[in-house]
Amino acid sequence: MISKEALGRRLRDTRCRQEMTLKDVEGRSGLSSTHISEIERGMTSPTIGALIRIAHALQKDPSYFIEERELQEFCITTEGDRPQDQIPSEIELDRAVIEPLTRGVLCGRLRSFLLRFEPGGAASLHAFHVGEDACFYCLEGRLEVRIDSFAALITPGDSLHGAITGVPAFRADEASPAQLLVIADPREESV
Repeated sequence: MISKEALGRRLRDTRCRQEMTLKDVEGRSGLSSTHISEIERGMTSPTIGALIRIAHALQKDPSYFIEERELQEFCITTEGDRPQDQIPSEIELDRAVIEPLTRGVLCGRLRSFLLRFEPGGAASLHAFHVGEDACFYCLEGRLEVRIDSFAALITPGDSLHGAITGVPAFRADEASPAQLLVIADPREESV
């Protein structure tokens, strides 16, 4: 769990990067600048309501400030730097491989993967949750897509996107390999 000092430091760093004063945050959040200053200095912990109000004043998701991993807001991931430990275990692969494309950013919800299929290869993405927004973009080959009763064939340049209603499953054409770019974002739960 993140300490109140680390939380306060992140709040202050974000406010300063945005060139906002305590009074600016006070005006946007409705909380006193004295209280915000005490939170930034680690003297007190904010309530959930206060954290939400401050985060919105700073135009950030509240989880941005309490994420345990200290990651950058923006991050370049080179090909050799891709994290192999972030491959979801709930993915079934048959003559296919998956590789994560990003290391993640602070409060980052987007997940992106590259799926490479041998001819006839298949993948079932059980790691996706109902309601999660996803985009599947075909880079190479022909892929049969099934999500519940929905079925389609996508070819290079085609994309399929929407809210997930079941387990997305893909099968490459028997004649050629295929590649699929997968980008997913769980819908934000209301607080």
